[in-house]
Amino acid sequence: MGKEAKGEIKTYLDFGKIQGGRRTSYDYYEGQDAYDLFMGSRYFKDIIFYREGKIDQVYQIEDLRDQIRKYAALVACKKAFPNNNLVFFEPGSAAMGVIDALEYLNKKFEQLNTKEIIFKGIDNSKWMNAAAEYTHEQYNIQLWESAKESGAFPCDLFFAKGVSLMYVYADEESMCEAIKNSKIGLHLLIKRKRKRFCRNRVASLFLKSRKV
Repeated sequence: MGKEAKGEIKTYLDFGKIQGGRRTSYDYYEGQDAYDLFMGSRYFKDIIFYREGKIDQVYQIEDLRDQIRKYAALVACKKAFPNNNLVFFEPGSAAMGVIDALEYLNKKFEQLNTKEIIFKGIDNSKWMNAAAEYTHEQYNIQLWESAKESGAFPCDLFFAKGVSLMYVYADEESMCEAIKNSKIGLHLLIKRKRKRFCRNRVASLFLKSRKV
């Protein structure tokens, strides 16, 4: 392995062609624009694949497993509190593709009414939040660009994965506070040098998925 890179981190997206060993760049983006263009297309493809039932074409192979966990957790909350409208909260909600995944699963299990679920999310991309609303106009959606803007609120299911936890919450305390406001917390953590992360502070429920 080479030396670890140091200095400012810059996200970029380069689109072009390679012909005869020569590389030509047609367009180049950095920062938020690069993220929106690359991740936006990826998320929207997943939305289409879930709507069409083409699960084998979803970008990440573990995505369906995670969606089953969300579905099972919401069903558990519904059965425990049948008179309440379910509230789903995801920091790092992107294009809110969870809705399309839940709709796909609901065709098989018929345990939820997704139109009655309140979907709340945080994403630091204004474009991604707008796209999430435009593609899910018939659902109850509330979105913010930061945890400071959203404030703390109760929810049935808290779900977060990977780097979303790092860019949404400034510190461990604020993340733990958000999870404590949920009935079920599913947070899939990435590896970190610091071993302590909400240890002994929050109970997380990991549900075994069944193959669909």
